[in-house]
Amino acid sequence: MPDTPSPDITVHGHDGSVFRYFAVRGREFSPSQVGWVLVVTGLEPPIDPQALTVREAVGDLESMMAGDRSPREAVQFLTELMIEDLGSRAKDLPAERAAPYRVRADELRAQMSEALA
Repeated sequence: MPDTPSPDITVHGHDGSVFRYFAVRGREFSPSQVGWVLVVTGLEPPIDPQALTVREAVGDLESMMAGDRSPREAVQFLTELMIEDLGSRAKDLPAERAAPYRVRADELRAQMSEALA
């Protein structure tokens, strides 16, 4: 991730913990790096940053914000941006080099479909 990225979704726990969800996308990232990353601070012992599936991101956020549909909608919107970015980047490449971008976009589509069903 860039040196000082801004999280796309931030949730503050009652215990002082902060959950920051990053929808990683952009030309500086390889297709395999595009996706959700969670960074948690304020917990002991600390938790290392971790990659999440769309379902894990939705599940985490819904568990912290029960009854609120906005986390689900935010994850869907940001995942769609990731998919669009991968598709746009694939168009600029020869077919053999575009394959990883299309594969990752398909993976994210499948994850989103499963998570939001």
